[in-house]
Amino acid sequence: MAIESTPPWSLRTRLIALLSGIVLVIWLVGGVLIYFQAQKQSDELADRELRESGLLLLSLAQHEILEHGGPFSEIVSPAAQTHAHYLVFQIWDSTGRLVYRSVGASAEPLMPMTAVGYSQRIADGQPWRVFSAWDDQHNLQIQVGETLAHREETGTSIFSRLGVLVFFLLPMAIVLIWAIVGSVFEPLEASARDVSLRSPDDLRPVSVGRAPQEVRPLLDALNQLLGRVRSALERERTFTADAAHELRTPLAAIRTTAQVLGDAGGSDDFKSSVQDLLEGVDRSSRVVDQLLLMARMDSRHPGEMEAVELEPLVLGEYEAQRRYAQVRGVALEVDVRPVTVRGNADRLRILLRNLVDNAIRYTPTGGTVRVACGPGADGQELSVSDSGVGIPPEVRERVFERFFRVIGNDASGSGLGLSIVQRIAEDHRSRIEMRDGLDGSGITFAVVFPAVP
Repeated sequence: MAIESTPPWSLRTRLIALLSGIVLVIWLVGGVLIYFQAQKQSDELADRELRESGLLLLSLAQHEILEHGGPFSEIVSPAAQTHAHYLVFQIWDSTGRLVYRSVGASAEPLMPMTAVGYSQRIADGQPWRVFSAWDDQHNLQIQVGETLAHREETGTSIFSRLGVLVFFLLPMAIVLIWAIVGSVFEPLEASARDVSLRSPDDLRPVSVGRAPQEVRPLLDALNQLLGRVRSALERERTFTADAAHELRTPLAAIRTTAQVLGDAGGSDDFKSSVQDLLEGVDRSSRVVDQLLLMARMDSRHPGEMEAVELEPLVLGEYEAQRRYAQVRGVALEVDVRPVTVRGNADRLRILLRNLVDNAIRYTPTGGTVRVACGPGADGQELSVSDSGVGIPPEVRERVFERFFRVIGNDASGSGLGLSIVQRIAEDHRSRIEMRDGLDGSGITFAVVFPAVP
């Protein structure tokens, strides 16, 4: 049964999103509360100012009447004209006659003269907040009104300023959250980088020195797992090396005995059987040698990496394999251009030897094998191409598995050569590309190395 996979999610992103959302909600709730509180306090302050203005105007009106004697039907002043659109007042005497009024005030009372204190009224089609009061002698009454729309504008102005403040402070809060979360996750990212930069056989424990306490149990469990894997691999490598080493001696003895039997004479069938036995022993010896090589590579570090020129490496392998190619009836060619990579010369020589040996082995008589090196489109390249039987596309991903051999191919081989090639390529942080071979057949194995800085 297939296991459904869920998209990966980032704990860092989730924390930043959640904390930013919480801050935003707090800001919004706080803003609403502040708005209503500010509106309430603004209304109380406006009522107080409305009352004080009314009492002051009433006092001025009393003074005017005492000083000048006659009432005026309307008071016109720059201040009154400035506030005429939202603030008006009326002064009435005890007989119900309008004594004074401001610009914009109607000739009708803002509120019944029998009412005093605060009240909300509709006048001229809009709501007003009105304050009314009599003087001490109950001769004059002041009615001063302010439009509610003006008060709402004041509250909206306060809220808009608060919104501008939030607009600037909220991004700063998100940046601080991002920085704080990043500093918390930095030790984890450092551990992840440490693991990602390791080679496949580097199973050293992960450092837990700076990791948070909540994550340490996970890292401790990971280190325990790495320890068990390291022990299992060491046992496997030791067994492989010991078994391969022990097999070399009896195989050598069997080969010597078979050669003696072949030299002793006998029928043609007997000689043919001895030849088959020798080929079987040679094939087994090759498997043992490859196993020993893999065990050595598994148990050892790749060694010091240095600048290696590929041109002499290719030419040296050409000289070493030329005789074997002639015996197989295969034309061995080279195409070299000066190129330098960073690596281990001994292991690169093993990589090249396995690729060339495979190409010659799987190319029929009359075919061609070409070894090349030089700059490529994505980096420095070392390639081996042949005009042999090729590898079907559907099994190309499996050719690097140990002991895997393409079905239907009769050429002798151990099934370990390409595994060794892949292991060496991984140690050199390079990749292997399989491309078309020569003359429309065969295959090309290209090892692409990163450019030397």
